Amino acid sequence: MYEYIGNLHIHSTYSDGGENIDKIAKKARKAGLDFIILTDHETLKGLKNGEEGYKYGVLTLIGQEVNDTCNHYLALDTDEVIANNTENPQLVIDKVNEAGGFGVIAHPLEKGSPLYRNGITFNWTDFNVTGFQGIEVWNYLSQWKDGIRGMLSGLYLLINPHLALSGPYPEVMDWLDELQEKGEKVMLYGGSDAHNQKIKLGPITILTIGAYYHSFKCINMHVLLDKKLSHNF
Repeated sequence: MYEYIGNLHIHSTYSDGGENIDKIAKKARKAGLDFIILTDHETLKGLKNGEEGYKYGVLTLIGQEVNDTCNHYLALDTDEVIANNTENPQLVIDKVNEAGGFGVIAHPLEKGSPLYRNGITFNWTDFNVTGFQGIEVWNYLSQWKDGIRGMLSGLYLLINPHLALSGPYPEVMDWLDELQEKGEKVMLYGGSDAHNQKIKLGPITILTIGAYYHSFKCINMHVLLDKKLSHNF
C-alpha cells in the first residue's frame, strides 16, 4: 500500500485567501504534503488558468466552495462553476452530481465566538438532503474560532492555535453514523479551511490566522492506494 497525505479546503487569492496557488503549493511541499485541494469561493479561475497539476512535487487540485451565508458545499472534480443556492442546498448537490463531480458538506456545525467576526457561523441547516458524497467532520478554522470564549483565550489561541483542536464534534459524528447505519455511502473528511489571514500593525504582520504552513501540519487527509500515483497529470 502507498500512503499519500494531503490537505483539503484551502482558499487562495482567487477568493479570500492570503496567497496565490504557487506560494501555497510551495508551503505544502515544505510541510511534506503529497496533494492539496483548493476550494475558493464561487470560482474556478485557478482551473481555467491552468494551475491544476503538479507544483513542486505536490499534486494541486482545484474545486470550489458553493453558497455564502450557510450550507457551504465543497464541489470537487467539476469544470464548471456551480451557482449558489443557499436556501435550497439540495439543488446545489444535484448540480454537482449532474456536472460529474462529487461534493462534501463543509463545516456543518460551528458555534462561533463573539470576538471573531461578531460570532458569525456558517452552519448546515438542511439535514434531509441526499446525494452528497462526504461530510467535513473536522474543520480547523471552525474549531479554532469556536474555542475563543473570551479575551484571554483569544490571545492564547492566536499564539497557540493548534491547542483549539479537540477532535470532531460528537453531533457531526452522530449524523454520519446515522447515515451509514441507513446504508448511505458517505465518507468523512477533515479540512483546514486555510485563509492565511494576516493581522497587521501598519505594514508589519503580527500574526496570521489559519497560516498555510501551520494548517498543513494539523488536520490532513491520508489516502491509501494499491499503486503509486502517476505524475502524468
